[in-house]
Amino acid sequence: MNAQMSMIRIIGPDGEQDLPAMIVSFDELPNAMAPADQAMELRIKARGLLMHADLVDYQHTKDPLYHESAERNRKTMYALINSRSPERKAQMAAERGLPHA
Repeated sequence: MNAQMSMIRIIGPDGEQDLPAMIVSFDELPNAMAPADQAMELRIKARGLLMHADLVDYQHTKDPLYHESAERNRKTMYALINSRSPERKAQMAAERGLPHA
């Protein structure tokens, strides 16, 4: 997943307004990956996206509930990362040229 901040122009009844927006693109999942591993990778990406959304809301509002939600999503994301299958960990290590994950 790649995320970047950008500006978008909104045209409404009050005229034009430039607003910050987060642009997110998801990497394709390889077809050779087991369905359970594909589902896990999607869950990891989803939690990362939710965490980023909470942080953007927190920056905008300073509401501590958004920060707490971001922290919960971060912890869940890392728990999912740590529970990847041994096969997926080995595949990721091989892709990076590492002896193990």
